[in-house]
Amino acid sequence: MLTGLHYTNNYAQERYDFLKSVEGRELRVYVVPGENIATIGVGINLNASPDNLNAVLQALGFDLNGTQLSGTAWTAEQYYIQQIRNAVATTYSDNSAVQTALDTIMQNRAADSRYSSSFSRRTTFQFNNETESKSAFDAIITRYEDRVNSKLGYIMPESKERAALVSLSYNTKTGQTDLLGSKLI
Repeated sequence: MLTGLHYTNNYAQERYDFLKSVEGRELRVYVVPGENIATIGVGINLNASPDNLNAVLQALGFDLNGTQLSGTAWTAEQYYIQQIRNAVATTYSDNSAVQTALDTIMQNRAADSRYSSSFSRRTTFQFNNETESKSAFDAIITRYEDRVNSKLGYIMPESKERAALVSLSYNTKTGQTDLLGSKLI
């Protein structure tokens, strides 16, 4: 049994605050220097997983499952979602390039007459506030928590130490050395 852990009163919030202090938090899409990857919020890599991008799109008001749109509006929505998927799969040299690419898609979507005027659409690819940013983060963090459990072989109690391990899981880049190494236990 583990001893000496620093337990927390509100693990989910403290984990979020810790990762926000490490990653920063940007409401606007940006490029991580040296990596050229579209990122938003608390370091949400938009190309790391379809789940990451889906969580962001949902926070930005996209109808991913056809629960609000139908007919030609649903067809248009699928078209713009695919355009965004293609755009985030591209590498970018700077913030301006990624912002222009994604904002152009958002502006075209906002102007598209196939949507009802009552269906809200943004003209920029950005969160309106921290609540939207945290919503996207909360939608994806379980995957990184599950990786920690899998690597440990058990569920570690909610603590500052667990938050540090989740941060390592969150920052492991696909195809690179796993920051949660084989000697973790």
